[in-house]
Amino acid sequence: MNFFPGELVVDGARRIFRFDGVTVDLSDAPTPATPGRYVLGVRPEGLKVLAREGRESQGSVDLEPKVVLLEPHGHESHLVALVGAGAAAGAAARQVIIRSANPKRLAVMESSRPGQLLSVTLDRAALHWFAESDGGERMVVRQPIK
Repeated sequence: MNFFPGELVVDGARRIFRFDGVTVDLSDAPTPATPGRYVLGVRPEGLKVLAREGRESQGSVDLEPKVVLLEPHGHESHLVALVGAGAAAGAAARQVIIRSANPKRLAVMESSRPGQLLSVTLDRAALHWFAESDGGERMVVRQPIK
């Protein structure tokens, strides 16, 4: 699992998560009810590379990770990348793993080169929240109010 320690900011209906110099609007995602410090967990398949066309090209660009390497594994591939404010400049960044078996997403992943930035969206249904303190207990969250 990819872990992102950061801060959830609640401003009315807006829910913003900030980590490593990155700001992600999660107003349309299940989040803890109160603002504060949390660890957001996202499995590798929950980081979705945006495809060039079709349904897989839709979604907000939440992250722009910098490609480090691609590992083909038969029907799926794993991509290692760096994310954070320093990733594009080659400064300190957080390593993430992205996994996909979707042909349209794989086409983008497999044509990427080290150093390239990719457009990635977070699967809103696949977010896991943990308390930053109290032993990292998993948080129960509710769907956003629409």
